[in-house]
Amino acid sequence: MFDYNKYPVINFTFSQRTILEIENIRCAWVKEFPSEVPDVVSVAWAFIHYNNGQKREMPIVSFYTKDMRPEIEAHIQRLCGYEVIFFTIEPYAVYFDGKVLDFAEDQGFFLREP
Repeated sequence: MFDYNKYPVINFTFSQRTILEIENIRCAWVKEFPSEVPDVVSVAWAFIHYNNGQKREMPIVSFYTKDMRPEIEAHIQRLCGYEVIFFTIEPYAVYFDGKVLDFAEDQGFFLREP
């Protein structure tokens, strides 16, 4: 279970492609949900289960909305000019250690060496 009082320290950086994709996600969010203003970037480790039975683990990026800020304010960190919540637990935080969070159209977000 996630302990909401213990967010790990950010131990990675964003690539330029990730920064562009964060802004693409923000624009899409604003179009889709105009009443829910995207505010703080959320980076997490995801477990994806496809309908065909395949599974994948990978980093994902989303947003907390402005109305959620009071709940997360104390845990916001700064990374590459963004306010970020690193929403994961220690066993998965180590996957990010010293890595660059990158993005490619054909694979989504991924971690790579600097």
